[in-house]
Amino acid sequence: MAVLPKDKLRTGIYDSVLEELEKEVIKDRRYTSYFSGHKARYRSDLQVIDSYYTGGEILEIGSLPCHLTYCLKQLGYPVIGLDLYPERGASFIENHGLEVLKCDIENERIPLDDGRFGLILFNEVFEHLRIDPIFALLEVRRVMKRGGTLILTTPNLYSLENLVSFSLGKGLAINAYKEFVKLHTVGHMGHIREYSRREIKEFLANTGFQVIDVKYRVHNKSRKGIFVDFLYYLTPFCRPYLVVISRKKI
Repeated sequence: MAVLPKDKLRTGIYDSVLEELEKEVIKDRRYTSYFSGHKARYRSDLQVIDSYYTGGEILEIGSLPCHLTYCLKQLGYPVIGLDLYPERGASFIENHGLEVLKCDIENERIPLDDGRFGLILFNEVFEHLRIDPIFALLEVRRVMKRGGTLILTTPNLYSLENLVSFSLGKGLAINAYKEFVKLHTVGHMGHIREYSRREIKEFLANTGFQVIDVKYRVHNKSRKGIFVDFLYYLTPFCRPYLVVISRKKI
C-alpha cells in the first residue's frame, strides 16, 4: 500500500471533515450558500493552521457561523470561539459541543486570561472593524502566550478586482451602502474597508507583533475565466486575499 505524503494525507483528512460539515450545514439553510463560497477558504485555513500550530489552545475570533470552529474540533484541536452574537448559531454550537463566547472585540475586554493561547485566528474579521481595530489587536496580544502566533486573513486592497474597478472610475469593488446595511440585516458591519499588505503590517507592528510571513491567495477559480486565473498566477500580489502570519514580540 502506497504511503501518501503528509500534505496529501492531511488534505484528505480536511476534505473528509468538510464533507461531514456540509451535511450538517444542509440541515440549516441559512448558511448553505456561505459554506459553498467559503469551503475552499476553510481548507486553506486548515492547512495554514496545521503549519503553525505547536500545541495548546486555539482562540478563533469571529467564529460565526462556526464552520471553522467545527472543523478544528473534529480534527482534535482544543479551540475556543469568540463572536459578537454567538446566539445566532446557538443550535449549531449546542449540537456540536462547541465553546463560543460572546464579546465585542472593539469595545470589550476579551473574557479570558492573559497569555493563554499559543495560536489565535483573526480570519476575515479585520475588514469588518469600524470602531477601534487597535484596541482589538491589543486585546489579542494580551491573551496570547509569549512568542505566540497570530494568523490574520483579510481581503487584499490591491486585488485585481479593486484595481480594475478603480481604474474604470467606479471606486473600489465593495459597495459601501450594502456593507453598512448589514448592520440592520445580519447584525454586524460588512466590509468597512480593505487593507494593503503595508497597512496590515503597520497595524501589527504598532500593537506588539512581528510579521514573519505574508502570503497572497485565491480560494476558487475566477468566475471571469482562465485569463483572470492566469493573471493571478503572473501577479500574485493582485490575488484577492492576504494571509499575514505574525508573532507576539517578546
